[in-house]
Amino acid sequence: MHDAYDLEGLVIDADTGPVQPVLMKDEAIVLLGGSAKEVSRKIGITEQAVRNWPAVLSAKLRDRVQAALWREMVAAQERLRMQAEFERKRAERTQGNPNLPRITSVE
Repeated sequence: MHDAYDLEGLVIDADTGPVQPVLMKDEAIVLLGGSAKEVSRKIGITEQAVRNWPAVLSAKLRDRVQAALWREMVAAQERLRMQAEFERKRAERTQGNPNLPRITSVE
């Protein structure tokens, strides 16, 4: 029999040592937008499925949450890259013409 201890989200098995961190349902919902509707949209499942999640997510559900967070991070990085490129090109075009307005966002 294995004894497990939860230490700040890390499960430590007495025989095998550290294993995957614990992700709580409430924490996952907050990380993915704060509602079952947002979570369902980002993961591609129904709101009812989110509501039926256990309090402690399984490894499979934790992986799906992590994948959705990764996609959000990559998309945000791409938006920042595109905005920086837009600003660089805008600066090149307006160099020498102080009368043109400065655009600060692509959204």
